[in-house]
Amino acid sequence: MTSLSMTHEQGKETERVLVLAARAGDATAFALLVQRHRDLAFAYAHATLGNREEAEDATQEAFIRALQSLPQFRSDAQWGTWLMRILRNHCIDIIRKRKRQGTTELTETYRDPLPSPEFQAFNSLQQNELQRAIAALPDKFRVPLTLHYTAGRTYKEIAHVLEIPETTVTGRIARALHLLRRKMPKE
Repeated sequence: MTSLSMTHEQGKETERVLVLAARAGDATAFALLVQRHRDLAFAYAHATLGNREEAEDATQEAFIRALQSLPQFRSDAQWGTWLMRILRNHCIDIIRKRKRQGTTELTETYRDPLPSPEFQAFNSLQQNELQRAIAALPDKFRVPLTLHYTAGRTYKEIAHVLEIPETTVTGRIARALHLLRRKMPKE
């Protein structure tokens, strides 16, 4: 076994120990689990919801739900994957609620005011056009694209979060970029 796979195996074992301790009421163990997964969880929520405050709230709610459901967690599963499933379901609920309330498009008021460095390269008109084009992409293309370019996540991390093969992530990001090139005016 290589040192890299040993490190991965050790990380999984450490996580298993933390989950068992958190189940037994160890708040520090749960805090360590939160610390390990909060950045990736927030990145997913932000890419999915498109709003920093909503993403922060959704991430916090997912951790609260995970803590409350810890007694039902199967110890043979990976806690990070389980947490991401909770978060993904919560984000879907938020999006459904938006649609029921008639919110179909992010307005300037609700759009995240802090663009990524990639978006800062465009002037404000191009930036708005690009944000509208990205928001119009189907979720299966928009979420991996945003996770990679805005949140700086690797294809492997995105594959883990979305529970799809890494090759699928590669294809979806390539397809998203192709669709964006077709939608954006040539200059």
